[in-house]
Amino acid sequence: MNIKQIEQETGLNRANIRYYEKEGLLAPPRMENGYRDYSQQDVLTLSRIKLLRRLDIPVETIRQLQTGQTKMQPVLNQQLAQTQRRQEQLTRAAAVLQTMARDGVTYASLQAEKYLSELDAPIPAPQQPSRDGRPDAASALARDIVAPYPWRRFFARGLDFSLYQLLFEAILYLLLGLHPLRAPAKTFVPLFGALALMALLEPLLLHFFGTTPGKALFGLRVEADDSGRLSLPAARARTRGVLFSGEGLFLPVVSLWRNWRCYRAYTQGEPLSWEYDSQQTLKDAAPWRGWVYAGAVLMIGFSSLLVSLAALLPPHAGPLTTAAFAQNFNDLAAYYDLYPDKMLDPAAAWTDRPQYGGVTVYVGGDPVLPQITVTETDGVVTGVQLSVCMDNCETWINSYQNPAMIAYLSFAGAHRPINLLSFFYGKNIQRFNDAFDSFSFEQNGFQVDSTCTYTGFDAAAYGDSGILIPRNLPNHFQWSFSIQRQ
Repeated sequence: MNIKQIEQETGLNRANIRYYEKEGLLAPPRMENGYRDYSQQDVLTLSRIKLLRRLDIPVETIRQLQTGQTKMQPVLNQQLAQTQRRQEQLTRAAAVLQTMARDGVTYASLQAEKYLSELDAPIPAPQQPSRDGRPDAASALARDIVAPYPWRRFFARGLDFSLYQLLFEAILYLLLGLHPLRAPAKTFVPLFGALALMALLEPLLLHFFGTTPGKALFGLRVEADDSGRLSLPAARARTRGVLFSGEGLFLPVVSLWRNWRCYRAYTQGEPLSWEYDSQQTLKDAAPWRGWVYAGAVLMIGFSSLLVSLAALLPPHAGPLTTAAFAQNFNDLAAYYDLYPDKMLDPAAAWTDRPQYGGVTVYVGGDPVLPQITVTETDGVVTGVQLSVCMDNCETWINSYQNPAMIAYLSFAGAHRPINLLSFFYGKNIQRFNDAFDSFSFEQNGFQVDSTCTYTGFDAAAYGDSGILIPRNLPNHFQWSFSIQRQ
């Protein structure tokens, strides 16, 4: 019979049974698949152990009874004497309590010597130590049961999965170049990527270290039933069980339902499906672990933000050549689907972008490419200017905020990139949203100036920016945007 069947036969839970096996009181054979095969003799052995433990007979004494090192009758006589002494002590304690209550004593008026004289019963002999010299970990059946700690396990698993998500985001955004604000980054791709990393990495962590970062933070370890580390196949099987049965692949609703089912089973002492040949132990429940967990959650969230912002960084950093600036501009323009059929050549002049099928559709007026002028000093870019000038325009004009922002990121963003935090979450980014207004600001050693003048147009709101609609002819539109390194 398997572990679940012998649990039902004996009324002992898996933690009790594994403990007695570890202490050498039980040694079931293993089948070809590695699982234990319990017999009726094992049921009889466990029933005897259960009775003797209920009578508070130490595990070491039970071991001596099994091996014939001691006889049952002397053990029973000794245990009976100890029980009678404890009973006598409890009886005397009850009598003293009754006397104190009858006397109506308070703490201030308590005469301790008067009552201590009545408590002269002999003290029971100390509990017999286990083989390794430590106090017996199973002095009574109730103390043999491993206390559940479901919330520690839940938060540890959540922390681990957050780390897998962070790692996959770094691969997705930084190595593969996927923009974090565009599909498929906003679909289930990051979720299933994190699941794949968990399926790959967690078995290795359990096999080589016996824990994961989240479990280690909460003092948890996963061990095989023989107290060794899990084999790699066992670690893989355990991880698959956690992903499917424990977390429902982290899918909305499904995951909550599976968490609730596992929580109920675990707190009621039922074994979880992926833990039949392994056990999870708790080193300690120190309060500082909760504070470290809170700090780790904040750190992961901040790191995820940095990864997302780093995905917006141009590929070339530091002092730029014109060719490097052009490459930065082309990559960021591709991120934002700006000018899908045009790109800058190494001299920062417009050229056709290679096409790989598909159709480009423009909504509104025909786009007019801004003229880009790059200023160099000793081969290093020191300034970038974008300009557009149109007369007698018969179609409406789009805002040029997007090429302006991309030019800024391609040039200024290549220097001291940590300052992108202050740019994206500061007031200066709002300046780019003022579609046809002039503005200027200085940030991180760069002077930014934008001027826009027009006549014969009416400004109208459109999308996140705006458009200019021709009112009459003649009309005139002029826009200039410059970035100078100071």
